[in-house]
Amino acid sequence: MSNLRITLLNSNNTLSIINFLAESVIETTLQVSPERASLPTLISIENIIGQINEKGYELASSDEINKIAGLINNYYLPNPVESWNDQHISVDANPILFEDIQHFSEIQKIRGSMIAAAHNVARFEVQQDYTSSKQVQDKAVISLARSVQASRSWWDRNKSKVLLFVGRTVLGVLIDSLIGIPLGRIVNSVLDGLLIV
Repeated sequence: MSNLRITLLNSNNTLSIINFLAESVIETTLQVSPERASLPTLISIENIIGQINEKGYELASSDEINKIAGLINNYYLPNPVESWNDQHISVDANPILFEDIQHFSEIQKIRGSMIAAAHNVARFEVQQDYTSSKQVQDKAVISLARSVQASRSWWDRNKSKVLLFVGRTVLGVLIDSLIGIPLGRIVNSVLDGLLIV
C-alpha cells in the first residue's frame, strides 16, 4: 500500500492537503486495446480530480492536469503496484464557490457513469466482443442525454459554466475517446431537440 499526498495551493498558500491510497485512484486493472491506450491515464486523472472536487476544491486551470498526468505516466503506470512508494504532488487549486456546487455535482454524476462505461468497453474489447462494446457506448450517450434532458432548463441556463469546469478535468477527453462524440455536442443536441431519448 502506498500513499498519494496532494497539496492544494493558491498563490503559494496551502489550501488543503489530501491523502489517500494510490491504489484507490490509479487505474491498475484495465486491459486496453491500442486504440484505448490512454484510458488508464484518463481514468486515473479523473479519479484524482474527483477526490479534489469532493474535498470542495477545483483545479485552478487545465495546466494542473499535466502535473497529475506526469506523475501517473512517469511513475505509477510504468511500475508494478508492489513497488510503489509514497508520492507527493502540489497543484494550484481554488475553493469551489457555493453557487457552483451543483455544477460539480452534475460533473460527478457524469464522471461516475463514464468511468464505469470505460471499464465495460475495455473489457468487451479485450474479449473482441465489439457488438457489446458498441452497445455500452450507445448506452453511455443515452445516459448522458437523459441526464441533460431530466434537468433541461437547468442545463440550458448553465451549459457554458459546466463545460468550462469540465475543461479543468479530462472528462471531455475521456468521453470523446470513449464514444467519439464531444460532451458539448451531446448537450447541444439535447437542448436543440435533435437528440430525444
